Amino acid sequence: MKAKWESGSFFHLDVSAFAGESWLPASHQLYGSGRDALKALVVHGVSLGWKRLFVPSYYCHEVTESVRALISIELYHCNFQSDCMSLSLKDHDAIIVVEYFGRRSVVEVTGGVLILDVTHDPCSGWPYERSPDYIFASLRKTCFLPDGGILWSPVGALLPSTPFVTVAHERLSELMLNAMTLKAIYLSGGRIEKPVFLDMYRQAEAGCGQGECPAAMSIFSNVLLASFDMKRVRHARAENSRFLRDRLKFVLRDIEIVESDVYLIMLLIDADQRNFFRDRLIERSVFPIALWPLVGDEISQEDSVLSERVLMVHCDARYTLKDMEMIAEAIQQTMDVLHEC
Repeated sequence: MKAKWESGSFFHLDVSAFAGESWLPASHQLYGSGRDALKALVVHGVSLGWKRLFVPSYYCHEVTESVRALISIELYHCNFQSDCMSLSLKDHDAIIVVEYFGRRSVVEVTGGVLILDVTHDPCSGWPYERSPDYIFASLRKTCFLPDGGILWSPVGALLPSTPFVTVAHERLSELMLNAMTLKAIYLSGGRIEKPVFLDMYRQAEAGCGQGECPAAMSIFSNVLLASFDMKRVRHARAENSRFLRDRLKFVLRDIEIVESDVYLIMLLIDADQRNFFRDRLIERSVFPIALWPLVGDEISQEDSVLSERVLMVHCDARYTLKDMEMIAEAIQQTMDVLHEC
């Protein structure tokens, strides 16, 4: 069988990633997704008197919508290009602060309850003048697992009630695991039709965090999580992203590169150029991502335009430096076509 090459999209099942030492915080809770973790925390917070939840304007607002029915939501203007800011909250307020792409947050908060979203790098360990009251993350963006979210308190704040495994979530996790397994066989050269596992992935993704009650992490992922080699994965990701930035700094001379050890992040001129760039990379089997589509009356023009310019390339531990060179060549070829237009 001849192996197929591509980069990006969701993780395939890679058993070699589960030979590490436990990296989990001493006291934590595991959920089916980051949304489940946040939903459980907000329900817990409301029982303690929380009235408002402040959410950054540049964010995955599908996450925001998952808790909108539970608490009053207010957006505050913040994105990954924002300058340092200080915010003062009332006692009954809570706020989500984001480490965009694994970068240190620029938001300092006094008062209220501080919730830090470390989804892009759960082990970032950035120091802050004020320790967060709670930290949560979606683990599916870093760990090669079919599901997972985590919540903990670095200051020892009371956590929500322990979540329960649900039949509905177990089925979704199993569906995602099937998609990951079939993708691994496909990439190794197996006779698997790609639409089969893509459809499984989309179904599982659509159901993520949609349960009425926050679900616990699946039994399968719970067994594997403690041995996930986070140290190796983070090192490989940082090495790969630095390689791409160095390799492309003169190739992408007209395009801003955002500093990150998690992805190669490019800021194109506008939505048309971003979409052109994305489509040409896909033709070369490089599947980039754009975070996040921002629409609605609450979204500022600045955030909306910024979201239309972002294009991110995966640099994670699935890939070697040889793979990074192939990605760099695809990007260079795309730049050549762009300059010819």
